[in-house]
Amino acid sequence: MKKRISPLGLINAFILLVLGAITLYPFYNVYVYTFNEGMDSLRAVLYFWPRKFTLDNITKALMQDGIMSAFQISLLRTIVGTLLTLICTSSLAYAMTKRNIKGYRVFSTYFFITFIFTGGLIPFYMTMLKLHLYDTFWVLVLPGIYSFWYMVIFRTFFDSIPKALGEAAEIEGASFMHIFIRVMVPLSKPVYATIGLFAAVNYWNDWFTGLFFVKKQYLLPLQSLLQKVMNETDMISKFGLMLGTNKAAQTVTPYSIKLAIVVISVTPIVAVYPFLQKYFVKGMMLGSIKG
Repeated sequence: MKKRISPLGLINAFILLVLGAITLYPFYNVYVYTFNEGMDSLRAVLYFWPRKFTLDNITKALMQDGIMSAFQISLLRTIVGTLLTLICTSSLAYAMTKRNIKGYRVFSTYFFITFIFTGGLIPFYMTMLKLHLYDTFWVLVLPGIYSFWYMVIFRTFFDSIPKALGEAAEIEGASFMHIFIRVMVPLSKPVYATIGLFAAVNYWNDWFTGLFFVKKQYLLPLQSLLQKVMNETDMISKFGLMLGTNKAAQTVTPYSIKLAIVVISVTPIVAVYPFLQKYFVKGMMLGSIKG
């Protein structure tokens, strides 16, 4: 028996489709302009597809000084930072599920206070200098490996797992870490995927840290390099040698190169979403039920 769709359901579906199209169109339009000849884009407004398809914008963007090393730094930073975030945050969250341990309220209050209040930019800068992290690869990774919000989500998920599983393993002689690694981690794939996706997006999109705490050009992440390009006031002189002097051969513009760099920086992290979508939705729902 086929399920009938009510008029209200059709209206809701139509409204959601329109809102989805409005939301996604600016993102899609960036791709349209990226794969269209830059000079042609100045003469016409592009709506749904490139008028003159080209890969020149992507090619010229990849020829930008330092972009390949920046891409490698961003990729390495995202992988290492995400792994450390999952290990450190989940370990802490599992420890915080043991509410009978001595000093639990003190630690819980301490973590909550650090979530509400921060020291500010100058104390953070001084801390990075004192720890000798300034202008190193680790300044891009270590400050972000802990998040109170991630810890709460992990703890909520661990609390939803029946305690009888851990107690049974403990009776068999399993240690605290053995229970965590062999019992909790395998049962927590949805929340690991959810937090991993959050952490990866944060690491990949962060431009502030690289711009203010890294001086070495080869350590600059992709987003920080993109920010510098966006703030560049004399784009034509910067790319003058690259574009050449023959006007007939100029198919790219500074604006089209900006959009190409945006596409290069955004596409990898967007490509990860479809593979983690089912875990992402499940992890978020389970975390929201317990609150």
